Formats: sequence, structure tokens, C-alpha cells
Amino acid sequence: CQRQAIIEPDELIVVSREWQGILRDGATHYGKRTVDAYLHRDAFELFDMESDPDELVNLAEDPAFAAEHQAFKAEADQRWDQEALRARVIESQRRRKLVFEANKLGRAPVWDHQPISDASERFMRNHKDLDDVEANARWPRAG
Repeated sequence: CQRQAIIEPDELIVVSREWQGILRDGATHYGKRTVDAYLHRDAFELFDMESDPDELVNLAEDPAFAAEHQAFKAEADQRWDQEALRARVIESQRRRKLVFEANKLGRAPVWDHQPISDASERFMRNHKDLDDVEANARWPRAG
């Protein structure tokens, strides 16, 4: 089975900071698999998850698993247009890379939920009734 590049490091379209760091730092392993095993995979992968939960031994070309391999391949071919799916994935990755690069310019976007709070309402002030402040401080609220 011919190994194909899923991700070319010199034309990286994966923009996760984790993979950027792994490739930048020259790491040789990601978990128990080599980085090369992630970047250059066999065209088909089939693993026995009970005996090989780390997915280290590809059984796709093992004659003992030929029937399972063919059944999975036939089902995938029936469900999806592989070339169209690959083209859509690559286009989606290119769009996300464009957004990622644009977001690196200027101030980084904050995606955390940060509710707006009125500082005048956060602390005890003379305009509040102490009973209301104490009732709002309880969780769950007093009935």
C-alpha cells in the first residue's frame, strides 16, 4: 500500500497551535506514534482496538483482515464521494488558515464568554438595601 502525505509540513494547512509547535520544535513522537506516522499515512487504516488501542499496527493490508477491509472500503465508497470530500476538506482548511493568519494581526480575538458587569452593582453601595444584596449573594437564591 502506498503511503501518502496527509499533511505536507512545508505547506502546512493544519493551523492548530499544538501541531505548529510539534513541527516547529522537531518532535519525533506524538503519543506513542511517530510524527511521521501521522503526517504520512497508509491510504487505508484498519486497527484492532481491543489488542491495539494505540493504533500502532495497521491491519488494512493483512490478508487475515481482507474481508473487513473490503467491507469498510465498499461502505465508505457507497456513502461518500471521496474526491469531492477531500476537495471540501482542503478548501475548508484553507479558509480556516486564512482566518487564523488574519487573527494573528493586531489584537488576538478573545473567544471566552465575558459577561459585561456594572461595577456600581458589584459591591455594597449606599443606594442598595442590605437584604437585597444578601439575597442576591445566595445560591440558590432564597425563596
